[in-house]
Amino acid sequence: MIYTLKNNDISICVNTFGAEMTSLMRLDSSYEYLWQGNPSYWKRQAPLLFPIVGALSNNQYNYNNKTYTLEQHGFARDSEFKCVDTDGTEIVLKLVQSSETLVKYPFDFELYIAYELKGSSVEVSYRVVNMNSCPMPFSIGAHPAFNWDSEAYFLFDS
Repeated sequence: MIYTLKNNDISICVNTFGAEMTSLMRLDSSYEYLWQGNPSYWKRQAPLLFPIVGALSNNQYNYNNKTYTLEQHGFARDSEFKCVDTDGTEIVLKLVQSSETLVKYPFDFELYIAYELKGSSVEVSYRVVNMNSCPMPFSIGAHPAFNWDSEAYFLFDS
């Protein structure tokens, strides 16, 4: 399902599949800042990378004397998230472990991603909750692709 968020300055679209932002537009110009995907080059737009960023040697890792297979950038980008809150200018999406993820990543977790419109900005935040009694190794990241014009600028706070 795709949700549209809008304020006086910008609008975004967010797909529950992969919790991926699929559009980012300024309302005064209708300029699309987010790459719209082209399978000839790259079909994605802004995938969420979890529980790894990057690739593993042979797509495998060992944990507690067992070998697991995990594809590049993990599985979140190819998972259906549940919308747990939205109000028109903010959305919070959630992913939890499933029988499919446990085969690749043997941990119980809750993963939240929130998109919030603030003026002409989008604030993106992540929250990972370890539901296990042991440490849960993970990495998380984003891989957005932007259309660029001479008037665009992006500010990333850490």
